[in-house]
Amino acid sequence: MQARKIIKDLKYFTEDINYFPKKEIVTYDIYAESKEVLHQRVKVLNNIYENKAKVIVLTIESLMEKIAAPKELYNDKLDINSGQDYSLGEIKQKLINLGYERCELVEGNGQFSVRGGILDIHLVNSKLGTRIEFWGDTIDSIRTFDINSQRSIDMLDSIAIYPAQEFSGSATLLEYLSSDYLLFIDEIGKVGNRIQSITKDNIHIIKDLIEREKPVPGAIENMLDYEEFMDAISDRNIVYMESNNVGALR
Repeated sequence: MQARKIIKDLKYFTEDINYFPKKEIVTYDIYAESKEVLHQRVKVLNNIYENKAKVIVLTIESLMEKIAAPKELYNDKLDINSGQDYSLGEIKQKLINLGYERCELVEGNGQFSVRGGILDIHLVNSKLGTRIEFWGDTIDSIRTFDINSQRSIDMLDSIAIYPAQEFSGSATLLEYLSSDYLLFIDEIGKVGNRIQSITKDNIHIIKDLIEREKPVPGAIENMLDYEEFMDAISDRNIVYMESNNVGALR
């Protein structure tokens, strides 16, 4: 609720706001995570990677969750240029490695389809689909198209395909942010209490799942504790925001 309030206030100054939601962890079914949330998270990561994310808002839960390091997440990033030769089979496999789902017809973000020499992709960061047409092994054309009408819109010379899903790892969102970012922490005391509360809750959840012989989601096992959080922000430029005043820049 506080994150939404902050976003509302920030919109008086800019619409360029990236909200990084926490993962929806469902302990009774680890595969029941919302794709919308997953796509929103990776969209923000992609915007950071492309230096397009100027303002990022997130809760402490989102920062505690471990994600893949940037080098790991973007290891298979695809750059495709019109007029060059590519193996369609290799591209399909790389799309799967990047977390894209193959479908008969592209209808939503993170999907791709193949019909003969035509490859359709719906990138996570775009409202439009991208159609890549092959002539043998050569890229004959790249164009954007409307997902609903299937009508072509713009011709492109090249396209960069970023991950459609994030993967578990040992990094946090902070490792995606350069030292140029200024970190604002809203009420550090409450943040610290929240971290300790989440850590205690997770210990009980893990114990309960183990006793019931249920799988323990990695997102619960692999989270920052209070000391790790303080260490992670120790070399950052921080503004501490409190209810009645704004703390000094460190």
